[in-house]
Amino acid sequence: MPYPASSILIGVLAYIFYAIFSIMVRETFAGSNKYTILINCALIALLFFAIQYFLDKIRESFGNLKIQPERESPLKTPLNQLEENFTRSKKFYVLVLLVFMPFLAIDIIFKPSFYLENPNVWTLLLDIYNKFISYLTLYLLAVILWMIFNISWILRRISDRQYSKLLKIELLDADKTGGLKQIRELVIWFCVCYFIVIILYIMTYFTYRGLLLYESLSLIAFWVIGVIFFLNGWYMLRRLLMSKIENDIDYINEMIEDKRVRLLNLLSKKEEKEHEDQMKSISNTLDIISKERDRILQCGIRPMDAKSLIVFVSSSMLSLIAILDKFSNNKIAIYAISSIQPHIYESISHLSQFFPR
Repeated sequence: MPYPASSILIGVLAYIFYAIFSIMVRETFAGSNKYTILINCALIALLFFAIQYFLDKIRESFGNLKIQPERESPLKTPLNQLEENFTRSKKFYVLVLLVFMPFLAIDIIFKPSFYLENPNVWTLLLDIYNKFISYLTLYLLAVILWMIFNISWILRRISDRQYSKLLKIELLDADKTGGLKQIRELVIWFCVCYFIVIILYIMTYFTYRGLLLYESLSLIAFWVIGVIFFLNGWYMLRRLLMSKIENDIDYINEMIEDKRVRLLNLLSKKEEKEHEDQMKSISNTLDIISKERDRILQCGIRPMDAKSLIVFVSSSMLSLIAILDKFSNNKIAIYAISSIQPHIYESISHLSQFFPR
C-alpha cells in the first residue's frame, strides 16, 4: 500500500477506536474533546506521511551528490554516511528521552482523567489508549527531530572544504545553487511541514491539561529548532558552494601558474621562432583558463532565494503566533519568546541582504 494511503488509514483507524470507546464512555467526545481527538488523529497521519515522504526526499537529494570519478577518496558518499548515522547512532534514544521528559513529568503528577471521574474498565482502557496516542505522537515527533539533526549534520560534513572538493558540483548551473536545488527545496519544505506539525500539536489535547510551563517551554524549544534548522541549512549550503568556488579557483590558479612558467621559459630561450606555435598555443590556453576563472568568480550563487525566505518566514511566524495565542496567560513563556524574537528578526534582516532584490 502506498504510504500516503497507509498514513491516512492509520489516522482513520485511530479515530475509529475513539468512536468505539465513545459507545461505552459518553464523555469521550464531550465538549472540546471531539475537536482535539480529530486534530490528534490528523496529526498522527501527517507525521507518518511526513516521515516516509521526507525520507524518500533525503535519499533522492543526497543520493544525487556524487564523488567526482577522477578524485579517488576513501570517504563514503554523503548518502552512505547519512544512512549510517541515521540508523546506528545511539543519540536517537537520548533525543527520544528528551522529547518525552516534560510530558512524563506531567503524567506522574496528573492521574487519568476519565477513570478518575467514572472508575470502570472502559474508562481505564480509554485512558491507556489516550496515553498510547500521546506517546506515539511524541515518538514520531522525535523521529522528525532526528531527521532534522541528521540533515544538519551531513550538510556540515559535506560543506567542509576538504570534502567539498571531492563532490561533483556544477557552479554554473542554471538554478544558481550549483545543482543543489533539491537539497534547498528539502530544507524549505521540511521546515514548512515541521511548523505545521507544531501548529497541530498546539491544538491537541496535550495543551489542555498538565503543567503549561513544561509544555510551553517544550513548544518554544521545538520552534527554535525549526528556525535554527533553516538558518543552518542556508549557511551550510552557502559554505559548501563557497568552498567549491575556492577549490576550483585554487585549481585554476595552479594551471595558470604552470602555463605562465612554461611560457616564460620559452620566451627566455633564444630560438623564439622555433617555439612560436607552442607559445601561441599556451597563450590561447591561458586566455581560456583566465576567462573560466572570471566566470566562476562572477557566478551569482543563491543557496536560498527570496521565495525561500518568504515561505520560511510565513510558516514560522504562523506557528509562533499559535504559540503566543495558546500561552497568552503564561508569563514565563511570553518572556522567553519576547526575549528571542528580536534576535530572530535581526538574523532574518541580516540574511535578507544576501538575497537578490
